[in-house]
Amino acid sequence: SPEEVVGLTDFDVWPDELAKQYRKDDLEVIETRLEKIMEEPVAGGTDEGWIETFKKPVVSKDGTLLGTVGFARDISDRRIAEAHIRDHVEQLNSIFALSPDGFISFDSKHCVKYVSAAFTQMTGLSGNEIIGASEMALGQRLADLCIPQARFAGISALREKQRLNRGEGQEGKQKIELLAGKRVIEVGLREAQAKSISQILYLRDITHEAEIDRMKSEFLSTAAHELRTPMASIYGFSELLLAQPFNAQEQHELLSTIFKQSELMASIINELLDLARIESRRGKDFSIATIDIGELLTEVIAGYKTPDGRSKPKFEILAIPLMVRADHNKLFQAFSNVISNAYKYSPAGGEVEVELKLSELEDVYDVSQIGISIVDHGLGMSPEQASRVFERFYRADTSGRIPGTGLGMSIVHEIVDLHGGHVSIDTALGKGTQVTIWLPSADQSYPPNGAPVLGVEHSEEST
Repeated sequence: SPEEVVGLTDFDVWPDELAKQYRKDDLEVIETRLEKIMEEPVAGGTDEGWIETFKKPVVSKDGTLLGTVGFARDISDRRIAEAHIRDHVEQLNSIFALSPDGFISFDSKHCVKYVSAAFTQMTGLSGNEIIGASEMALGQRLADLCIPQARFAGISALREKQRLNRGEGQEGKQKIELLAGKRVIEVGLREAQAKSISQILYLRDITHEAEIDRMKSEFLSTAAHELRTPMASIYGFSELLLAQPFNAQEQHELLSTIFKQSELMASIINELLDLARIESRRGKDFSIATIDIGELLTEVIAGYKTPDGRSKPKFEILAIPLMVRADHNKLFQAFSNVISNAYKYSPAGGEVEVELKLSELEDVYDVSQIGISIVDHGLGMSPEQASRVFERFYRADTSGRIPGTGLGMSIVHEIVDLHGGHVSIDTALGKGTQVTIWLPSADQSYPPNGAPVLGVEHSEEST
């Protein structure tokens, strides 16, 4: 009662039990650092030397004001603990803010307690919309955002999946696909032991990984299909030779077919290995030197075996040397592939022309570009065919009359890209095709498109 505390002076130190009792009442509570009262510095950090002061007017039973009672207690330890908690929370908030993964925490009643910014960005659901929602309501909101074929099954389903997988050391996860942007999301659940948090739902955007997996599956399927065709011929004709006798001419024809199909299989496998090697090494095994493009093209044309009845490509070397920093063998392969296509896709004949160009493309690349154009006057391509020319196994001719693996231009694109260049195509159906390979000239320090600078770590040996 008030009478029991009359006579206590300001800032007498009370036991914690009494302080708690009075703090429940309507007291004026002030936190003050001791040095402000003592007017002397207090040793220790900024959270040491703090006291909590309580003030309350004391009145008699008849309502007469008897004075003011005040007391204080040391709260330095509490302040230090609170500072540690604030620091920890700030660290967690920073991590959540920087993390690309989305998080939702639930309270002890399995209602949404916290929503990270990444979750909002990923799903479009803001914290104001879902904080306080039950796990069932949140699950329904997520399911409504998904395509029908990959809907969110719900948090209870995740929990059950996690329980079943626990013995195998795996976490219960589900892949969903959002309608907006066709984003593929991996959703997982982690149950917590804390009193204030029962579980955490986390979402990870795996759209890129899913696309890579899709491309791998598609590539393996296409590669298997392309290899199956020559393999079927080899298997069928060899089985025929073993099953029954043939005269010498018939045997020769069958063996010729087997040989050609074996060559095609070897070409597909070798070009697949070339692509895999180029992609995995990303130019690290290129032997870079300063090369005269005119001399290299002369070498390519001299070594190219033209089809019967066709003349060599028409080419006039320029009076001035045009130099590039490149791998001799890789550029040789790229030019050979394009020249080979020029002959294959002009089966009716006509000249194949090779021309050197020098262009200043400073508005686009801020570098000088050397262009190597290979022109044929053959079948040409439609805009749709031209847009797919660098796809693996894509062939503009679907009749099967023109031999090839459908990998040549993919290899050209990879090689040129790693040299900091690009490939342009000008074509029209029935009017032929012009393929131009653009490469940065040797006096440029950096190639365009952010491509790696080749030759920094490689040999300077001439070719």
